[in-house]
Amino acid sequence: GIVSVYKLQSGEKFSEALCSKIKKNTTFAVCGAKISSGFYEIIEKILDTKNVKIKILEEDAVLKFAGIALSDKANELYEVPDEISGKSAALKIGKIQSKLKQDEIVLLSKLEDVAHTTNLRGNYIENSSCFKSYLLVGKENSTLFTNDKAENTSAYEVKKLGDFKKILSEKVKNHKIIYEKNSVNLEIFNLIKNNGKCLSAND
Repeated sequence: GIVSVYKLQSGEKFSEALCSKIKKNTTFAVCGAKISSGFYEIIEKILDTKNVKIKILEEDAVLKFAGIALSDKANELYEVPDEISGKSAALKIGKIQSKLKQDEIVLLSKLEDVAHTTNLRGNYIENSSCFKSYLLVGKENSTLFTNDKAENTSAYEVKKLGDFKKILSEKVKNHKIIYEKNSVNLEIFNLIKNNGKCLSAND
């Protein structure tokens, strides 16, 4: 068959099992948009000992092979009432902003974090109420990037997902981008690494 199932043994790490299947002195390709910068860092160290070169793909080879096109459909979102969420999006974003310097921007790329912070939910991702998005929180203003149906609020401005990388590339020139390495994909990490600040467990 095309796919073989490998069952991890007790205590075996996924990264080590993956790298054990890659032969020495070869090239291993990864999709930059589908691997976190944290996981890339782990496998890079392991594969370096096997003299394996890593090639970063700009497109998803699996989707291309399967002939699957990504949808940019505008799905319906709904807002969780403050009495259920506990705090409004404005209060949550305001709390983040209160800890920022003028030249700092927080990047939220984990869908659960964006949904929690904005109090918005979607029902189109299987087994999840999150929605496809990024959130940039600056000292004075914030921007939610999504193709779904969302409106500007006092807490954030809404822009299309297609604008995200271009705007982030501009912001990183004059701002330090604060990110979490296990949720930021490698493609985004490479845009911000020269002026980024990785969140630690104590931040």
